[in-house]
Amino acid sequence: MNLAPKCRRLRRRGLRTICASRRFANDSVGHGAFVNWAGQPDIRIVYEPTGPYHRAFERRLAASGCALVKVSPRQARRFAEATGRLAKTDRLDAAMLARMGALLDLEARPVHSPTLNDLKDLHMAREALVKSRTAAKNRAKTLTLPILKRHNAEQLRQIERQMAAIEKEIMALIQAATIRPAASHRRQTIKGRHNRHHAKTRRPRQRPDQGRP
Repeated sequence: MNLAPKCRRLRRRGLRTICASRRFANDSVGHGAFVNWAGQPDIRIVYEPTGPYHRAFERRLAASGCALVKVSPRQARRFAEATGRLAKTDRLDAAMLARMGALLDLEARPVHSPTLNDLKDLHMAREALVKSRTAAKNRAKTLTLPILKRHNAEQLRQIERQMAAIEKEIMALIQAATIRPAASHRRQTIKGRHNRHHAKTRRPRQRPDQGRP
């Protein structure tokens, strides 16, 4: 994985941009090396997502305090076309993203939670099964051999079982994500009531003869 070149602005007789490039592996060791190489904890990282392969990278950098700017492939392609850089290699892409981040006011956004990423993967898997089910149903209309009809029917049943399992997992994730904040709120409310109760019991009582002339 060729991560975007390190790009900082320094004021030395005016504003200059100093760039350097280096290649890193897309694993935990490479992510740590990139964070150490970047140097500044508040540096802004501009990157292009690559399916599920960028998630560990962005989680590591977000935990390090980096501001992350995720650029869609369409945005990157339009910027490259506008600047007249149509050649496409890992090194050129990284340099183009660094230049894009230096010239444009790109907004950094927080990374998606693991639960949201899991829901996205499950949704994509379900969509693929829906397409397979449609193809199997259309294929059943033209089959004539008994063995092929039987195999197609078994495939349809398997697809239905897999879809049911995925839908069950989706509902479980949604329910767990809904219950956790509610449980945390209840714990905070109970703790707050407990503290108020102790505050009342610590208040000194006024004797009956206090306040009399």
